[in-house]
Amino acid sequence: MHVITVCIRQDVPLEKTVHAAKAAYIAGIALVAKAAVVHSPDSSQIVTHFVHNAHRRSRGELIAPREHMAAGGPVQLLNLDWMAHLGFHGNLRRWQVWNQVVHGTPVAQPLWRFVDRHRSTPKKGYSLDQAHRDYRAQPRVAAMEIYNRSGRAVMQLPLHHLEAFQVGRDAYAELGFNTAVPANAIVSLDGVLRECRPSEPLSQVWEFISAARSALSQLSFGDRLVALAVD
Repeated sequence: MHVITVCIRQDVPLEKTVHAAKAAYIAGIALVAKAAVVHSPDSSQIVTHFVHNAHRRSRGELIAPREHMAAGGPVQLLNLDWMAHLGFHGNLRRWQVWNQVVHGTPVAQPLWRFVDRHRSTPKKGYSLDQAHRDYRAQPRVAAMEIYNRSGRAVMQLPLHHLEAFQVGRDAYAELGFNTAVPANAIVSLDGVLRECRPSEPLSQVWEFISAARSALSQLSFGDRLVALAVD
């Protein structure tokens, strides 16, 4: 599941916010593809993603609110700073677990290197499936996967986080801090979609983070954020 944060202007009626978010996401895909996408906005669904600090009287302004979480709402009612804090410390803990799991294994190559090899030699029989198999066959990646499948795992170690894990504890924690709100993709107020794909180099992930920061900085307190989930 991929989570997309969509920015919606405050002048959109509350009852139309979810549909507007779905439509903005589909339009963003079309802009990236530079072609019309024959796709219904209803293929994406709202998902609980944001921490909110709304009092009971103002929870009617939230989208699918729960006790402390919601699928969206006005920026002024969402606790984005706390989400970033949780993202930082969550990644800090995950890196510590990862460091123990892979202790003694050699540094591994990130997935994008294998995918690049597939793209550069498509006619020579190096398939995308083979690229993924070769990536997962590396001792360090195999150790992560074995741990994830074991009954003793205290948390999952995403295989596509390998490159970020290997950069170090502090950088990985910063990654959690900066991706907590935008998640896997963000659609800005002007309709531009920015995505963070698992197979991308870490340098491109930081480019996504920079774009997400810019999109979030343009929001006023009354503008809304909506979280959508797609498979």
